[in-house]
Amino acid sequence: MRATNAYDQNAILRLRSLFSAAAMGILDGYAAVRIGDERGHALLPRFSRRWGHNLAFLTPEAASEVAALVEPGPFGEGIERSVVPLLESIDRLIRKQREDYFPLPLLGRFSWSDRMLEVSVRAPRSASARRVIEARAYLEGEQAFPGALTEALARNVALVVAPLRPHVREFVRETDAVATIVVDADARGAGATVERAVEVWTRTIYSLRSRRTGPAIAHNIAREFPLRTPSMMPFYRVERTSVRDLLSAFDRNNGVRLWCSVRRSGKTTACFGLDFTAADSVIVSQTCGTGPSPDATLFFDKVSEAVVSSTRLEADFVETSVAECAPVAPDGRRKVLIIDEYETLFGFLAAAADRDGYVRYTVLQPLLNQFVEFARDNLLVLLGQQPDAHFILMDQNQLAPYVRQDPFPLFEHVSGSRAGEFGQLVAKVFTERIDCDPGFLGSLHEETAGHPFLTVNVLCSLVDWLIEQKRPYRGLRLNQGDFGEFRKARLQLRHLAIGADYDFFRRAAKEAMGRRGYDVNPWLFTVYWVLREICGSGTDDLSIKRRDLAGLMERIPAPGPLPEPSEILQTASQANFLRYDEDRVWVRIRTLGRLAAAVRAGVGVGDVEGRTTCWRQSGCGAAERAIPGGPLTSTGLRSPSRTTAETGTASGDCFANRRGTIPWCQ
Repeated sequence: MRATNAYDQNAILRLRSLFSAAAMGILDGYAAVRIGDERGHALLPRFSRRWGHNLAFLTPEAASEVAALVEPGPFGEGIERSVVPLLESIDRLIRKQREDYFPLPLLGRFSWSDRMLEVSVRAPRSASARRVIEARAYLEGEQAFPGALTEALARNVALVVAPLRPHVREFVRETDAVATIVVDADARGAGATVERAVEVWTRTIYSLRSRRTGPAIAHNIAREFPLRTPSMMPFYRVERTSVRDLLSAFDRNNGVRLWCSVRRSGKTTACFGLDFTAADSVIVSQTCGTGPSPDATLFFDKVSEAVVSSTRLEADFVETSVAECAPVAPDGRRKVLIIDEYETLFGFLAAAADRDGYVRYTVLQPLLNQFVEFARDNLLVLLGQQPDAHFILMDQNQLAPYVRQDPFPLFEHVSGSRAGEFGQLVAKVFTERIDCDPGFLGSLHEETAGHPFLTVNVLCSLVDWLIEQKRPYRGLRLNQGDFGEFRKARLQLRHLAIGADYDFFRRAAKEAMGRRGYDVNPWLFTVYWVLREICGSGTDDLSIKRRDLAGLMERIPAPGPLPEPSEILQTASQANFLRYDEDRVWVRIRTLGRLAAAVRAGVGVGDVEGRTTCWRQSGCGAAERAIPGGPLTSTGLRSPSRTTAETGTASGDCFANRRGTIPWCQ
């Protein structure tokens, strides 16, 4: 729904009517069909957990039609008794004249076990501490017990419509706080229930519109953005036209494409948000990690089962599996198979080959060969962070030569404008309660490069800073100068090293730059160390001369070989870690580079809670203990204190790395 941008009364009413009509058409059609010996109208109540949340977006008239569509029984009766009055009360407020606020439903959640529909409507703009107002409708009285009503009150639910049993009605009557939010759907007729619900809505809305938290911002609205709550993401999702454009570039091309980018770049969200079809193709989005539904891991599950069984892979395994994973029947159309977290798939295959030589020939190589066959007539897209995870079984890997890497787009910014993907993202984080001009957006994008997770992290920190500055909501419009002041105050290493908003990437950087990080992924180890070293170069734009990259990599304290500088330059830029031209190399996502420089990188054998030991288990020699890590650089990084010959000999008990630089010891 385009509800987030709808504020005009007529637009809201049209949007609501359109969705109701579309939903009713689908439900009406389903109710009329016969599936085996059963009719659709009998199946609708049994599978209401799949579609019941859509009741939140229906008009009251449409909800009444749904109650009549389903098989007679408690489900339909509950809709008519509780859901319809709730929707009618919302509808009356939307249709009020001479108003500038309309409580448009934005989220719906249906709990079958609780027999409860939860509707979240947009809060007034002046409600600085809340984005939505929640209401509930219980379809059956058994679930509306005193504990549930008390829990609703504690969660700041504004309205509960429910058929109350006698003892619960008595509890509500005796509990003043609960009585202010509960409307008894059985006490009076439907008209009286609606009138009472409107009263509760009106009181809550008036309270929020008239409430003032003082002249200054007192609540960090940026932290309402659900970075770690996937179920809330559909409301906050930004339409990724850049990803659609990237995919449409291959509308007529088959083959294997590799899209790599930094963790938390929005790859999963973007690709699972694509339509089922693009041109004449069917998009099949799968993941080897955590997906939005159990079916999202179906392909990886099938591969895992095949590997565990060790039996000869069926000749059409990939084609058949992709067809089963498809959201709609391919019917001979070209398929676009997207495999997210592809490193997990190929890592699993490599581990299986190491463990069992037999499975290599029965499952693994046939699977790689079938990927090649699939890509002749279809498109295979691999998503991840690491650009070389598919290089396994290289003596007979038929897939690797066909893989072509493309840069995965971060959120695009339209310079000098508030339009575009990045502008939409910032508007959703600020929930339209903090305004900003194009100069602010440009400076923010320069800092985060449109990386969504880090952009939200930075904005959370920025709002904390605004609160400390006692900036008021009223008339607040952030500009380029505001961001410059914030950067000087809060994007310094001492703040990034302890800011709670940056925990995820601090830990990711520390892990990547440690000894275990090198053992698992030398490429990622190198990339994070390059970011760290560039950020210690002292330039304001976090860049170095391109010719200096090789020398910079010589200083990385690695226990073994590193990728070549040219390889790092190419692959790290395609994965959004770096960018470069003929003369210079920049950190692409400045905040990420600063975080890599802010953590204590454990590169020793132990890597325990930041304590760094030497590569050899015995620890450091006396000379190195006397100089604990050498001098601190401007980044807080301890530089190696001296070098040995290029042969990489040892000094005391500390071993030099491959280029002769002695790793520091602590």
